[in-house]
Amino acid sequence: MKNLDYRGWESTTLRLVLLVFFIGTILLIADKINGDQWITGIIGIVASYVIKESVSKASEAYRDRNGKI
Repeated sequence: MKNLDYRGWESTTLRLVLLVFFIGTILLIADKINGDQWITGIIGIVASYVIKESVSKASEAYRDRNGKI
């Protein structure tokens, strides 16, 4: 559980949780402001890409730090 230790803003876990919260909030606001599904869909696709890239970078950092996943 060493990789889940709290290290302030340097914590990958904290960054991922905040990223998911932020993207979820954006999706909720976009859905409430404008009911057009295509706009929400585009925002969802972009959010999915950002999350995928964040998880990939976190995995690479963990692998570099510990030599394995």
